[in-house]
Amino acid sequence: RTPSAATLFAAVALPTVPVLGPSSPLAARPASAALTPVPAEAPAAEPVAPARPPALLRPHEARAERPDAVEADEAPAAAELEPAPVRGLPALSARAEQLLSLGLPEHLLPASDDPAALVESLRRLPRAPRPANRPGQVLAVVGPVHLALSLGRQLAAELGLTPSTALVLAGPSADEWVAERQAVLDVPTAAERRAAWKRRRSLTVVAVDCPVTAAAALRAREFLGALAPCATWVTVEASRKTHDLAAWTGLVGSVDALAVQEVDATMDPASVLRLGIPVARLGPRTATPAAWASLLTSRLAA
Repeated sequence: RTPSAATLFAAVALPTVPVLGPSSPLAARPASAALTPVPAEAPAAEPVAPARPPALLRPHEARAERPDAVEADEAPAAAELEPAPVRGLPALSARAEQLLSLGLPEHLLPASDDPAALVESLRRLPRAPRPANRPGQVLAVVGPVHLALSLGRQLAAELGLTPSTALVLAGPSADEWVAERQAVLDVPTAAERRAAWKRRRSLTVVAVDCPVTAAAALRAREFLGALAPCATWVTVEASRKTHDLAAWTGLVGSVDALAVQEVDATMDPASVLRLGIPVARLGPRTATPAAWASLLTSRLAA
Protein backbone atom coordinates (compact mmCIF):
# COMPACT_ATOMS: atom_id res chain seq x y z
CA ARG A 1 0.00 0.00 0.00
CA THR A 2 1.33 3.41 -0.90
CA PRO A 3 2.30 5.42 2.19
CA SER A 4 0.50 8.66 2.75
CA ALA A 5 2.05 12.05 2.56
CA ALA A 6 1.81 12.47 6.31
CA THR A 7 3.77 9.28 6.89
CA LEU A 8 6.59 10.42 4.51
CA PHE A 9 6.79 13.88 6.11
CA ALA A 10 7.13 12.35 9.58
CA ALA A 11 9.96 10.10 8.46
CA VAL A 12 12.15 13.07 7.41
CA ALA A 13 14.43 14.26 10.28
CA LEU A 14 14.36 18.02 10.69
CA PRO A 15 17.24 19.91 12.34
CA THR A 16 16.71 20.98 15.86
CA VAL A 17 16.32 24.74 16.25
CA PRO A 18 17.32 26.06 19.66
CA VAL A 19 14.67 27.95 21.53
CA LEU A 20 15.68 31.58 22.16
CA GLY A 21 15.01 32.91 25.52
CA PRO A 22 14.12 36.46 26.39
CA SER A 23 17.63 37.13 27.57
CA SER A 24 19.27 36.10 24.30
CA PRO A 25 20.83 39.04 22.36
CA LEU A 26 19.46 37.77 19.11
CA ALA A 27 15.96 37.73 20.54
CA ALA A 28 16.12 41.43 21.34
CA ARG A 29 17.21 42.37 17.82
CA PRO A 30 14.44 43.00 15.28
CA ALA A 31 13.96 40.50 12.51
CA SER A 32 15.04 42.94 9.82
CA ALA A 33 18.28 43.64 11.63
CA ALA A 34 18.97 39.98 12.02
CA LEU A 35 18.72 39.46 8.28
CA THR A 36 20.81 42.50 7.22
CA PRO A 37 24.49 41.67 6.78
CA VAL A 38 26.87 44.02 8.57
CA PRO A 39 29.64 45.22 6.23
CA ALA A 40 33.14 44.84 7.46
CA GLU A 41 34.83 48.15 8.25
CA ALA A 42 37.69 49.01 5.88
CA PRO A 43 40.98 49.83 7.56
CA ALA A 44 41.58 53.60 7.83
CA ALA A 45 43.86 54.92 5.07
CA GLU A 46 47.15 56.32 6.26
CA PRO A 47 47.67 60.01 5.42
CA VAL A 48 49.87 60.52 2.36
CA ALA A 49 52.38 63.34 2.53
CA PRO A 50 52.16 65.70 -0.48
CA ALA A 51 54.92 65.12 -2.98
CA ARG A 52 57.42 67.95 -3.31
CA PRO A 53 57.94 69.36 -6.84
CA PRO A 54 61.09 68.05 -8.49
CA ALA A 55 62.51 71.55 -8.71
CA LEU A 56 62.68 71.76 -4.91
CA LEU A 57 64.57 68.48 -4.42
CA ARG A 58 68.25 68.62 -3.72
CA PRO A 59 70.50 66.42 -5.87
CA HIS A 60 70.86 63.68 -3.20
CA GLU A 61 67.12 63.75 -2.54
CA ALA A 62 66.34 63.45 -6.23
CA ARG A 63 68.53 60.36 -6.43
CA ALA A 64 66.69 58.91 -3.41
CA GLU A 65 63.39 59.44 -5.17
CA ARG A 66 64.77 57.60 -8.22
CA PRO A 67 66.46 54.44 -6.89
CA ASP A 68 66.91 53.18 -10.42
CA ALA A 69 68.90 56.26 -11.56
CA VAL A 70 72.41 55.69 -12.83
CA GLU A 71 74.78 57.91 -10.88
CA ALA A 72 77.89 57.20 -12.94
CA ASP A 73 76.66 58.99 -16.09
CA GLU A 74 74.66 61.67 -14.32
CA ALA A 75 75.55 65.25 -15.31
CA PRO A 76 75.95 67.81 -12.51
CA ALA A 77 72.81 69.71 -11.61
CA ALA A 78 72.48 73.31 -12.81
CA ALA A 79 72.58 74.55 -9.22
CA GLU A 80 76.00 72.89 -8.76
CA LEU A 81 77.59 74.72 -11.71
CA GLU A 82 79.67 77.75 -10.83
CA PRO A 83 78.72 80.93 -12.73
CA ALA A 84 81.23 82.13 -15.31
CA PRO A 85 83.10 85.26 -14.24
CA VAL A 86 81.83 88.49 -15.84
CA ARG A 87 84.51 90.71 -17.26
CA GLY A 88 83.90 94.41 -16.93
CA LEU A 89 84.18 96.84 -19.83
CA PRO A 90 87.30 98.96 -19.90
CA ALA A 91 86.79 102.26 -18.18
CA LEU A 92 86.69 105.34 -20.40
CA SER A 93 89.07 108.18 -19.82
CA ALA A 94 87.83 111.59 -18.77
CA ARG A 95 88.59 112.90 -22.26
CA ALA A 96 86.55 110.12 -23.88
CA GLU A 97 83.63 110.88 -21.57
CA GLN A 98 83.82 114.54 -22.62
CA LEU A 99 83.79 113.60 -26.29
CA LEU A 100 80.67 111.52 -25.73
CA SER A 101 79.01 114.48 -24.03
CA LEU A 102 79.77 116.53 -27.16
CA GLY A 103 77.68 114.05 -29.18
CA LEU A 104 80.50 112.01 -30.70
CA PRO A 105 79.24 108.47 -31.46
CA GLU A 106 80.95 105.80 -29.42
CA HIS A 107 82.36 104.00 -32.45
CA LEU A 108 84.30 107.16 -33.33
CA LEU A 109 86.07 107.46 -29.98
CA PRO A 110 89.86 107.63 -30.46
CA ALA A 111 92.11 104.82 -29.28
CA SER A 112 93.99 107.21 -26.97
CA ASP A 113 93.88 110.75 -25.63
CA ASP A 114 96.46 111.87 -28.16
CA PRO A 115 94.94 114.68 -30.34
CA ALA A 116 96.30 112.96 -33.44
CA ALA A 117 94.30 109.85 -32.51
CA LEU A 118 91.08 111.88 -32.65
CA VAL A 119 91.84 113.07 -36.18
CA GLU A 120 92.65 109.52 -37.21
CA SER A 121 89.40 108.22 -35.74
CA LEU A 122 87.36 110.88 -37.56
CA ARG A 123 88.78 109.73 -40.88
CA ARG A 124 86.25 106.90 -40.67
CA LEU A 125 83.43 109.36 -41.30
CA PRO A 126 81.62 108.97 -44.64
CA ARG A 127 82.74 111.54 -47.18
CA ALA A 128 80.28 113.95 -48.71
CA PRO A 129 80.36 114.31 -52.51
CA ARG A 130 81.93 117.49 -53.84
CA PRO A 131 79.60 119.74 -55.84
CA ALA A 132 80.51 119.98 -59.52
CA ASN A 133 79.52 122.42 -62.25
CA ARG A 134 77.80 120.06 -64.64
CA PRO A 135 76.00 121.54 -67.65
CA GLY A 136 72.25 121.08 -67.60
CA GLN A 137 72.24 119.59 -64.10
CA VAL A 138 70.57 120.76 -60.87
CA LEU A 139 72.04 120.88 -57.37
CA ALA A 140 69.27 121.08 -54.75
CA VAL A 141 69.77 122.67 -51.33
CA VAL A 142 66.92 121.87 -48.94
CA GLY A 143 66.27 123.62 -45.63
CA PRO A 144 64.71 126.61 -43.89
CA VAL A 145 64.60 129.44 -46.41
CA HIS A 146 67.31 131.66 -44.88
CA LEU A 147 69.72 128.72 -44.52
CA ALA A 148 68.99 127.26 -47.95
CA LEU A 149 69.49 130.62 -49.69
CA SER A 150 72.72 131.32 -47.80
CA LEU A 151 74.24 127.94 -48.63
CA GLY A 152 72.98 128.10 -52.22
CA ARG A 153 74.72 131.44 -52.79
CA GLN A 154 77.91 130.09 -51.19
CA LEU A 155 77.99 126.97 -53.37
CA ALA A 156 77.22 128.95 -56.53
CA ALA A 157 80.09 131.34 -55.80
CA GLU A 158 82.50 128.45 -55.09
CA LEU A 159 81.62 126.91 -58.46
CA GLY A 160 82.24 130.19 -60.30
CA LEU A 161 78.56 130.81 -61.00
CA THR A 162 76.66 134.08 -60.74
CA PRO A 163 74.05 133.66 -57.97
CA SER A 164 71.64 136.10 -59.61
CA THR A 165 71.35 133.86 -62.67
CA ALA A 166 72.32 130.38 -61.42
CA LEU A 167 70.37 130.42 -58.13
CA VAL A 168 66.64 129.70 -57.94
CA LEU A 169 64.37 129.46 -54.89
CA ALA A 170 61.51 126.95 -54.88
CA GLY A 171 58.62 127.23 -52.44
CA PRO A 172 55.13 128.67 -52.04
CA SER A 173 56.50 132.03 -50.82
CA ALA A 174 59.68 132.14 -52.89
CA ASP A 175 58.78 135.45 -54.53
CA GLU A 176 58.99 137.13 -51.11
CA TRP A 177 62.70 136.33 -50.89
CA VAL A 178 64.07 136.58 -54.43
CA ALA A 179 63.26 138.28 -57.70
CA GLU A 180 60.31 136.92 -59.62
CA ARG A 181 62.47 135.36 -62.33
CA GLN A 182 64.33 133.40 -59.64
CA ALA A 183 61.20 132.14 -57.90
CA VAL A 184 59.47 128.82 -58.51
CA LEU A 185 56.19 128.76 -56.61
CA ASP A 186 54.77 125.30 -57.37
CA VAL A 187 55.68 121.84 -58.57
CA PRO A 188 54.29 122.13 -62.16
CA THR A 189 56.35 125.30 -62.70
CA ALA A 190 59.40 123.48 -61.37
CA ALA A 191 58.92 120.72 -63.93
CA GLU A 192 58.64 123.24 -66.77
CA ARG A 193 61.73 125.16 -65.66
CA ARG A 194 63.67 121.94 -65.24
CA ALA A 195 63.06 121.02 -68.89
CA ALA A 196 64.47 124.41 -69.97
CA TRP A 197 67.53 124.12 -67.68
CA LYS A 198 68.67 120.99 -69.48
CA ARG A 199 69.93 123.27 -72.28
CA ARG A 200 72.05 125.37 -69.95
CA ARG A 201 75.82 125.25 -70.21
CA SER A 202 76.25 125.35 -66.44
CA LEU A 203 74.78 124.00 -63.25
CA THR A 204 71.59 125.42 -61.72
CA VAL A 205 71.47 125.66 -57.91
CA VAL A 206 67.94 125.40 -56.55
CA ALA A 207 67.27 126.27 -52.92
CA VAL A 208 64.12 124.52 -51.71
CA ASP A 209 62.35 126.26 -48.83
CA CYS A 210 61.66 123.55 -46.26
CA PRO A 211 61.18 124.21 -42.54
CA VAL A 212 61.78 121.26 -40.20
CA THR A 213 58.19 119.98 -40.29
CA ALA A 214 56.59 116.89 -41.78
CA ALA A 215 54.31 118.85 -44.13
CA ALA A 216 57.21 120.94 -45.46
CA ALA A 217 59.35 117.84 -45.96
CA LEU A 218 56.67 116.14 -48.04
CA ARG A 219 56.22 119.30 -50.13
CA ALA A 220 59.98 119.50 -50.69
CA ARG A 221 59.95 115.89 -51.79
CA GLU A 222 57.46 116.76 -54.53
CA PHE A 223 59.67 119.63 -55.69
CA LEU A 224 62.68 117.33 -55.77
CA GLY A 225 60.75 114.84 -57.87
CA ALA A 226 60.14 117.56 -60.47
CA LEU A 227 63.68 118.97 -60.30
CA ALA A 228 65.49 115.61 -60.61
CA PRO A 229 68.72 116.94 -59.03
CA CYS A 230 72.08 115.28 -59.50
CA ALA A 231 72.69 115.78 -55.76
CA THR A 232 70.65 116.93 -52.77
CA TRP A 233 72.12 118.80 -49.84
CA VAL A 234 70.25 119.50 -46.61
CA THR A 235 71.10 122.38 -44.30
CA VAL A 236 69.91 122.72 -40.69
CA GLU A 237 70.83 124.36 -37.40
CA ALA A 238 73.14 122.28 -35.23
CA SER A 239 70.85 122.81 -32.24
CA ARG A 240 68.07 120.70 -33.75
CA LYS A 241 67.26 117.40 -32.03
CA THR A 242 68.83 114.45 -33.77
CA HIS A 243 65.58 112.46 -33.60
CA ASP A 244 63.66 115.27 -35.30
CA LEU A 245 66.29 115.60 -38.02
CA ALA A 246 66.25 111.87 -38.68
CA ALA A 247 62.48 111.88 -39.19
CA TRP A 248 62.57 115.06 -41.27
CA THR A 249 65.35 113.94 -43.63
CA GLY A 250 63.60 110.60 -44.00
CA LEU A 251 60.52 112.37 -45.35
CA VAL A 252 62.57 114.61 -47.65
CA GLY A 253 63.97 111.54 -49.37
CA SER A 254 67.44 110.78 -50.66
CA VAL A 255 70.01 113.11 -49.07
CA ASP A 256 73.62 113.16 -50.24
CA ALA A 257 75.17 115.67 -47.83
CA LEU A 258 74.41 117.68 -44.71
CA ALA A 259 75.48 121.26 -44.00
CA VAL A 260 75.38 122.12 -40.28
CA GLN A 261 74.88 125.79 -39.43
CA GLU A 262 75.06 127.75 -36.15
CA VAL A 263 77.42 125.24 -34.55
CA ASP A 264 78.15 127.53 -31.61
CA ALA A 265 74.50 127.37 -30.53
CA THR A 266 74.62 123.75 -29.34
CA MET A 267 76.35 121.85 -26.57
CA ASP A 268 76.67 118.63 -28.60
CA PRO A 269 77.67 119.63 -32.16
CA ALA A 270 78.82 116.10 -33.07
CA SER A 271 75.38 114.56 -32.45
CA VAL A 272 74.50 115.10 -36.13
CA LEU A 273 77.03 112.39 -36.94
CA ARG A 274 74.53 109.88 -35.56
CA LEU A 275 72.28 110.51 -38.57
CA GLY A 276 74.63 108.61 -40.84
CA ILE A 277 74.47 111.36 -43.49
CA PRO A 278 77.85 112.64 -44.73
CA VAL A 279 78.48 116.08 -43.26
CA ALA A 280 79.81 118.45 -45.90
CA ARG A 281 79.92 121.77 -44.01
CA LEU A 282 80.48 122.98 -40.47
CA GLY A 283 79.24 126.52 -40.78
CA PRO A 284 81.29 128.15 -43.54
CA ARG A 285 84.05 125.49 -43.36
CA THR A 286 84.36 122.19 -45.14
CA ALA A 287 83.75 119.39 -42.64
CA THR A 288 87.10 117.60 -42.87
CA PRO A 289 88.36 115.29 -40.09
CA ALA A 290 90.76 118.04 -39.03
CA ALA A 291 87.91 120.58 -38.88
CA TRP A 292 85.85 118.26 -36.70
CA ALA A 293 88.82 117.56 -34.42
CA SER A 294 89.52 121.29 -34.10
CA LEU A 295 85.89 121.99 -33.15
CA LEU A 296 85.75 119.22 -30.55
CA THR A 297 89.17 120.01 -29.08
CA SER A 298 88.20 123.64 -28.65
CA ARG A 299 85.16 122.54 -26.64
CA LEU A 300 87.29 120.25 -24.49
CA ALA A 301 89.61 123.11 -23.60
CA ALA A 302 86.73 125.46 -22.78
